[in-house]
Amino acid sequence: MATLPMTASWAMDIDTGPGPITNHGLVLYDADGRTILEFVEPSLSQTYSAVQELTALVNAQQRQIKRLTKQVAELRK
Repeated sequence: MATLPMTASWAMDIDTGPGPITNHGLVLYDADGRTILEFVEPSLSQTYSAVQELTALVNAQQRQIKRLTKQVAELRK
C-alpha cells in the first residue's frame, strides 16, 4: 500500500498463447519508469510441484498415524 502513491504507471504480463488468456503478473512503475513492485503468479509447474510435495508430506503423515495407531492397539492388548 505504501508504494501506491509513488505509482505512475502499471502493466500486466498476459499470456496470449493457445487456450484462454491468463494473467501472470502485475508490475507497478514510478514516474522514471523504474519497477516499484512486481506481483507474479507462480507458473503451473511450480504450483504442481508444490502440490506434489504437499501430497507426499500428507501421505507420510497418514502412514505415521496408522503405524502409531497400530502400536497403541498392540499395547492395549
